[in-house]
Amino acid sequence: QFDCLVTSAPVRGGGVTAFWRYTELLDRSRWARIMPCYTQERKWGQNFVHTLLDYKYPDPAPEAGRHVRTVSGFDAAVVRLPHGWMKAAQLTRERINEVVIFCGKMLGVRTVIFTTVGLDNNAITAEMWDGVTKINEIVHDIARSWEPPSDGEDGVKWVLVQEFSNFTSAVLNENGKHIGYDVSSNAFYFERLKGGTTNWAQSIPMVCANKPKDDMDSDCKRNKISPDGIHWCVETIGPRFTASIACLLGCVHNERPPEATAEGLESVHRCEQECNNRFMSLVPVEESWIGNERTFFASSNVVS
Repeated sequence: QFDCLVTSAPVRGGGVTAFWRYTELLDRSRWARIMPCYTQERKWGQNFVHTLLDYKYPDPAPEAGRHVRTVSGFDAAVVRLPHGWMKAAQLTRERINEVVIFCGKMLGVRTVIFTTVGLDNNAITAEMWDGVTKINEIVHDIARSWEPPSDGEDGVKWVLVQEFSNFTSAVLNENGKHIGYDVSSNAFYFERLKGGTTNWAQSIPMVCANKPKDDMDSDCKRNKISPDGIHWCVETIGPRFTASIACLLGCVHNERPPEATAEGLESVHRCEQECNNRFMSLVPVEESWIGNERTFFASSNVVS
């Protein structure tokens, strides 16, 4: 069973979270009234938007009784650009900018977080990696130049960046150094296993805990960074990913919302930088934050 749309509500702390997998860029012009759930879509289905916004769930408040809430809109969207499903040249500034507008117009989103594109099986040469770098540059430019709507107007107010590419590159650099590669350039990213069972050649520093003899898959001792050269190990990469998203959301939604002024924007971007420095890096986190069921959160309500 392939699920391209999953919703969970109420989540801890209240509200709703949802996942929508779409292998193109969301674009208001590329729609169909009803679309099935494909692995390779060319259009998005309006039925998916209705499913997201019409989702009903029991009110978690003790005094609510049997009251049912309807989602109706989302405060924020985290966007992973579908590089691989789309070529780097197709991920233009205009089309990525349209994703932000789509999230605001169709889903009621006020905050968009882009996660930068990291290394995977879709960047197997230095030239392809240069294409990924250009995508991430576009994302940074959109976030920095985004102009929020005037007070009282609908639309996306904040566009932030999660530096996932920087984080995973730092992990690969450390592993590459550990297993014996020259990491003075990123050429070692493109050292690939031979003789594996997958139909793509896996990056050695991404999947191996050693430097395999003759680059053979059979001599690769698997690490805990990536199981297959495409996906990242949730157990090791996931905690920082999740904590950074909570931190970035907190830049906007914790306590009093920032004002849509030059000073407010600068304050949000300083917070964004602090979140990325703290979590999308190899800087150790505070020991007191580990274990003890420590929870990071972001709220759309003012916290007193």
